Amino acid sequence: MPKLFSYGTLQQEDVQRVIFGRRLTGASDALVGYRQSLVAIDDPEVVRTSGKTHHPIVVFTGHGDDRVAGMAFEITDAELAHADAYEVAAYVRVNAPLASGLEAWVYVDARGKDLQTRSLTASAALTERGYNWPSKWASSQRRGLLAAER
Repeated sequence: MPKLFSYGTLQQEDVQRVIFGRRLTGASDALVGYRQSLVAIDDPEVVRTSGKTHHPIVVFTGHGDDRVAGMAFEITDAELAHADAYEVAAYVRVNAPLASGLEAWVYVDARGKDLQTRSLTASAALTERGYNWPSKWASSQRRGLLAAER
């Protein structure tokens, strides 16, 4: 089952019930190498569901000291598709490492270019700055970087 990391409205029980049809259970965790800000939401359905006109959004910084607190939820593939449908165009889903050593899907700022490259090189950038990833995640990222370079 995939993991989904939420730092915003997907943590709200009322939003979970609308999007997933149930209350999610998860564990506190943190997204490393990102900082949080707000984005205006202009989709009336999303505003109605969340009750908010501005949602949190995260952007990659590459600094190991930058962390965004949130929850890591275990969800199904079908529920992940429901989360994709809920998120507006300001967000893109990437796979990212968490402070606990888990990997999870997370919605990050879609603005900017080369998001896939930034996501693939996140561990390398943070490692250069002294952050030590759990070996399982770091080795899978190194394999991905080597494949991307070919």
